[in-house]
This record gives sequence, structure tokens and C-alpha cells, in this order.
Amino acid sequence: MDTLLMRSGLRELHKDACGAHAGLLLQRGYPERDDSKPELKADHVKRICAVTADGFYCNAFSRWKKATSDHQRFRQVTLALESRLFIGLAGCGALETGCAISHSYGMPYIPGSSVKGVVSACARERLGEEGETACRELFGSEP
Repeated sequence: MDTLLMRSGLRELHKDACGAHAGLLLQRGYPERDDSKPELKADHVKRICAVTADGFYCNAFSRWKKATSDHQRFRQVTLALESRLFIGLAGCGALETGCAISHSYGMPYIPGSSVKGVVSACARERLGEEGETACRELFGSEP
């Protein structure tokens, strides 16, 4: 059964849009749902994944890198993933999946709470019982 998810007046504009905001595409850009046509969803996900950083985002990222370049106060690290990273999957949307995407720039990001969770788990694993007091002080107690 075909379910239209977008007003008909916007459908043509949406189809011809280039340089779209990935966050808007994810939350509001799925034009129709038809369970008998799985390629519709696959094509929409491909469109979201094809969005690249525009000049606005690149300038903002450069400003952020410059603002955090003081090695006395900040530590910058460039990392590469060894496998897939799924963050924000509980977010709702027309695609029934979510992703952590910046509302301002439309680019994916890693929330600070996710970084804190990974660092906390690693510290607790490596420090064991003798480091539990320090871990509670830094990260809070576990639920």
C-alpha cells in the first residue's frame, strides 16, 4: 500500500533539489512509503549518504579546529573507523531509524555522551576495582 508522506506541492521541488540538508532528508524528505517497493527506501538512503559537506560546514569546521588548537587546553585527534559506527539509531523519523546529524549543518556528528560512555567503559575495564573511586568521580556512578 502506497502512503504519501509529503505534500504534493513539495514533491517536484524535492525531486529536483540539489545540495540538500541530510538532516532534513532523513527526518522529512522521505516522499512516500510503499512496502511493495523496497527500492524507494534504498534510493532515499543512498541520496542521504551522497550528501557532501558544503562550504558553510567546511568554514564552520575550520573555525572550530582553529578555536580548539591550543595544545595547553585541548587535544585534537584524527581517528579512522575499523568497522561501522552506529550512533543515534533510536532517533525517530520516516525511515524508522535515526542518526546523529547536526541540525545546523546537516552533517553527522558523534555526541559527547557517546564519547563519555566509551571512555568510561574503557577506564573501568582497564583500572578495575582499584580505579573505581576515580571512575565514579570522573564519570558518575553506574545505574
